[in-house]
Amino acid sequence: MWPWDRKVQLLMLLLAAALVFAGGARYGQWLINRSRDARAPVVVNAESQGEGLATGALAGQITVQVAGAVSKPRVYTLPSGSRVNDALNMAGLLPEAEIGSLNLARQLADGEKINVLRQGEVPAGANNGPQEVTPAPAGATEGVTGQQGDRLNINTATAEELDARLPGIGPTLAKRIVDYRASHGQFKTVEDLRSVSGIGSRRFDQIKEYVTI
Repeated sequence: MWPWDRKVQLLMLLLAAALVFAGGARYGQWLINRSRDARAPVVVNAESQGEGLATGALAGQITVQVAGAVSKPRVYTLPSGSRVNDALNMAGLLPEAEIGSLNLARQLADGEKINVLRQGEVPAGANNGPQEVTPAPAGATEGVTGQQGDRLNINTATAEELDARLPGIGPTLAKRIVDYRASHGQFKTVEDLRSVSGIGSRRFDQIKEYVTI
């Protein structure tokens, strides 16, 4: 009987060893899989991520063009609420720049163009581009821009003339004025400009001294 008992014990030991080995192999595989999962990269939808970045980049910003007597004439993107002075600091004024006619504290509007004149340059006329000119005081004999004889007729002016001669009116607003005139008929009063989309009280106050009907 003894040899048989020895055989049974040996078989049981081998079976136990096999079970232990199998369990260890499974545990080891579980550890390997867990390690792979931990190192797996997180996949991000590139399309949706790009859309989010684009939206964030545009929110709260405006785009303006600076031209004329500046060292870096180009289109600039600034935070909403920026002033003329902020745009000029980015563009860099040239020594011959004439800024006396510019309102440096004026808040910028999206899509507008700032043209910085050179000393001695005539500030009025379509050939000089859009100007920012301070209205001449009553009785003044110089700087006739904004006086009755030099005002722009909003019922006959082209979009190019409106863009070129009215402060704060860029190509987009100039086209809106012409389109409004085409669909609603000629303006009855200068104040009718307020009905054009994008021309609020502040912008109307900027241009009312430069227009007529």
